[in-house]
Amino acid sequence: MEELSKSFSIKNNLKKNIQNSNGFSPAQENAIDLMIERRNVAMLGPAGTGKSWATSRGINILRNNNLIVAITATTG
Repeated sequence: MEELSKSFSIKNNLKKNIQNSNGFSPAQENAIDLMIERRNVAMLGPAGTGKSWATSRGINILRNNNLIVAITATTG
């Protein structure tokens, strides 16, 4: 039960961190929320829309909170 409480606390702190960060669009914020929830995320869009930037920021936030992150890059 303590582990569940700790996990919930970490998620809440991470989400507050995201909400207080400047520069995230609503879609980027949603993607990072999904990362926090340990969901798989695929960021799609044309060049220059902030996919790499949001992914990098999300990864840094998770790693700074001692969470393990696995990254893949699919090509067509």
